[in-house]
Amino acid sequence: MLEHGGKLREAAQRYGRSDWLDLSTGLNPNGYPAPALPADAWHRLPEHDPALLQAAQRYYRAQQMLAVAGTQAAIQALPRLRPPSRVVVASPSYAEHLHHWSQHGHQARAVPYSELGAAIATADVLVVCNPNNPTGASVPRATLLQWAETLAARRRLAGRR
Repeated sequence: MLEHGGKLREAAQRYGRSDWLDLSTGLNPNGYPAPALPADAWHRLPEHDPALLQAAQRYYRAQQMLAVAGTQAAIQALPRLRPPSRVVVASPSYAEHLHHWSQHGHQARAVPYSELGAAIATADVLVVCNPNNPTGASVPRATLLQWAETLAARRRLAGRR
């Protein structure tokens, strides 16, 4: 795995401070107060609940969705689900995306957000974090749907399914 975080321990030692919060990791040591769970919650595995998926699909206005045990699991699995492809990863972005697509036989390249529209012409796969990590930039939904249709049309024309 790539190195993550802002090396907070190293910075604290260097500058003699221990009260800093590393926002680069997305982890907050002062977590959200969660309610107490009943003891029997730990006695069985979680069960599939179609209502959860349906609620997420309605909220995100998505026809298809796959629930995963954390984003990192998806980042590592997705490149293995396709044959070698031309992959464009929006940049800057979370470095694990480009890393894993590159590690699994894909021609992966980073492209600045401002050039994504043009990069579609040479891509089979487009990876966009929305909102982006680390910049917070967002691509409008309509633009993402247009790009998805462009990629899907190319796939249909090439006879792939």
